[in-house]
Amino acid sequence: MRLLRHLGRGRVLPAAAAVSVVFAAATACEPQDEQGLTAVSAAYTTDEVATKALERGGIDVRWLSCTGNAKGDEVAGSSRKPIRAVDVDCRGTAEKHDAEIRVTGVVTYQRKGRCVRGDLTAKVAGRKAFHASLIGDCGPTSRPS
Repeated sequence: MRLLRHLGRGRVLPAAAAVSVVFAAATACEPQDEQGLTAVSAAYTTDEVATKALERGGIDVRWLSCTGNAKGDEVAGSSRKPIRAVDVDCRGTAEKHDAEIRVTGVVTYQRKGRCVRGDLTAKVAGRKAFHASLIGDCGPTSRPS
């Protein structure tokens, strides 16, 4: 499990706990559509499932951090257009040779921490590790009809 040092006190906190606090605070104010797609949730879930996919592929991920930029999140009068897609950009390093990891693409659906759909490409040290339209455990009923 990845750990973070609490500054100034030498205490160690689980990275997942720190991310959960930041994630909860950030999503409280962020608009989302009826399917729960937000820039923060897409970035968080992409981080989780891309890390697992890379590790299943034999790449030891030292760290990976993702950001998201929602499309269709404009305010028009009193109504908001639903978020249809989120551009994600992830950067990190692999344990072996400190190789750079990049995961980029578009997320069109996410299930918190378990599944993303869209068009994603991962590269490690400039070489394609995967290109996928689905990563994680999306199950048969996760996609709205």
